[in-house]
Amino acid sequence: MNKPTAAQLKDPQWWGVWAPEDATHYSEYYGAFVKPFDSEQWVVLRQGPKPVVTFMDTGIFMRRPESSVDPVPGGSMEIDIERLKCDRKYWDSVSVPGRTYYDKESGFFCDEKGYYTDYGFKPWSVINPGSDEPGRFIPRPAKPASPEWDGIGLPPVGCECKVAHHGHWIPAKIIAHGEDHGEAVAFCQTEYLPLIGDATQFRPIRTQAERDRESSVNAALKTFSRTVSQEQHTLLSGFAMELYDAGMLRRADK
Repeated sequence: MNKPTAAQLKDPQWWGVWAPEDATHYSEYYGAFVKPFDSEQWVVLRQGPKPVVTFMDTGIFMRRPESSVDPVPGGSMEIDIERLKCDRKYWDSVSVPGRTYYDKESGFFCDEKGYYTDYGFKPWSVINPGSDEPGRFIPRPAKPASPEWDGIGLPPVGCECKVAHHGHWIPAKIIAHGEDHGEAVAFCQTEYLPLIGDATQFRPIRTQAERDRESSVNAALKTFSRTVSQEQHTLLSGFAMELYDAGMLRRADK
């Protein structure tokens, strides 16, 4: 194989024809495809009796394109710095999966291993990042917290809760509110499909503390040797909950 051109190294179809399936980069120094060996070394993938292992600071490594359209942000791309600091969706739209920081000085996204530039991957030891003044590296924004819901009415948009589905309560995220035959409903997305329901079909996700409380109360009620009525059960449950909240009731295995 002749030395690939810069255009070929950015072409996923060319990689699909010429590169081994497990190759992640191309080494200009070795003129061969490589893959990670550990956190500091590469395995050079080429014909021969033995694979060659080299350190990551040996030359420049061109990253394998991730899709048919695989822009590597940085350099000429216009980045809204203020929006990048707080908008996770915007970050994901202008970055490439896996990048955890944006370097304002160089204009490229990076992670703990190095930079991903228009010319491929460059390890930290090759780049020499220089100054690390406060604010230079912008971290990827954290996932926004789910809005709290007390279980009354419809859960708010963005809330992570549970929805009734075929007799089971499954995790869901509320994506919108609306009406169905004049009744207020919430639209949600579960792991497998979207669902719609009124207020009776949603409930909050209980915290670990709430689950521990319920478990302790149920264990205490099981110690009764005789059958009680529903009214008595309700009274005893309330009493047991008060004891638990006062720190006077704990399961024996806790």
